[in-house]
Parts: sequence; structure tokens; C-alpha cells
Amino acid sequence: MTLATLLADPASKSRLVDGAVAAVDAEVRGKPGLSGMAMKAGYAAFQRVRPGMTRAGVIRLLPDMAPVLDRHWVAGGDEPAAWLVAHRVQVAHDLLGVTDGIADRSRHQVLVRMYRGLRGAAHEHVVAGVPRLAALLSEHLR
Repeated sequence: MTLATLLADPASKSRLVDGAVAAVDAEVRGKPGLSGMAMKAGYAAFQRVRPGMTRAGVIRLLPDMAPVLDRHWVAGGDEPAAWLVAHRVQVAHDLLGVTDGIADRSRHQVLVRMYRGLRGAAHEHVVAGVPRLAALLSEHLR
């Protein structure tokens, strides 16, 4: 099964989105140190101002990210989750390429400016999140 196929089934997509939102929440909760405290505070404030925004973002990004993730998943052969983790720097680079493309096409200049301001630190956070993403995909792409 591919991620693109899974997304075509509403019930499977809903379960995947639920898992992805939980993964994002857990990833933010797990950030250590002062920068982690700042990220947690910002994320909590963001959630209060825009409840459901993480879910909306996941739903918005999944169709564009599915082909990238499927390509990496297939490249992993018999051990796709382990392959994703072993190649997490490239996986993060490719996923951020998707969000960069979305930003390049966006007409929402305020959001684009915010994205560009956060983009520098995003790579290390996405790299750190790939193991959790691999586990999520393993659960749903059996």
C-alpha cells in the first residue's frame, strides 16, 4: 500500500491525520532546553489562537508530501521505516522542498514571511521528527 492510496480512503486518511497530529504534538512536547520551552510556549499559544490548525496543516500538506514519502518508503525495500530513519537528513530535505514550493506559490504574504523566518531552524526539527514519522507510517502502511 502507498500513502497516496491510503489517503484515498476517508477512514484511513482520518486515522492517519489523527496519528500525524498526535506525532506533531508529541514532537513539540519532547523538545528539550530553552529553545524547546520557547517552541512549546509558541505552539500552545498558536493552538489557543487557531484551534485545529495543526490538523488543517496536516490535511493540507499530506497530498503534496505523499509522493515524496512514498518514494522514500519504496526505496527502503523490506525495512522502509529503518531506511527513512537512516536517510532522515535527505527525507527532511525533500519534505521541506515540498513546503518551500508551497510557500513559493502562496499569495498569503504574511504566512510566507513567517515561514521564511522559521525555515532556517526547520531542517533540524524535521530531521529529529523523521523517526516518529517512520513509526507513524509503519503503523498505517502495513
